[in-house]
Amino acid sequence: MNLETRASHQCGRRRVPSLLVGFVVCAAAMTLLTSCGPDTSTPKTAAVAFAKAVMAGDMDTVHKTAIGTDAQFAAVKSLSDMLAAMKRYEAAAVRKFGDEGKLAKDVNKDLAEEVDAADEQINGDTASLVNKKNQRRIR
Repeated sequence: MNLETRASHQCGRRRVPSLLVGFVVCAAAMTLLTSCGPDTSTPKTAAVAFAKAVMAGDMDTVHKTAIGTDAQFAAVKSLSDMLAAMKRYEAAAVRKFGDEGKLAKDVNKDLAEEVDAADEQINGDTASLVNKKNQRRIR
């Protein structure tokens, strides 16, 4: 291998890692851009994302999908903690007693499921979610 060939060969080795690094940086940037957070495109999708976050104990997403005071967010955090405790209690009861340890459906509601099943009503700049069964607004 002569000097000229060796130099161009070494230069080629330097380009490959820099191209690879560039590709990895672009791929990472695309991942960040496409996963921008919860879907808040409609009032209902924002409410579903909020309910899922509350049930998962994900207060970061709760803050992204709702507005409120520190006191209101503290109340939501308490609700989220209570729901997590209920899930742990039910899991322990089922381990010990089998299916008889399951909590009643009206006690152990899936908030996200309830919100997703509601009708979305938009009137001007006001939106409401209404429970289909009892026609009550979900707050």
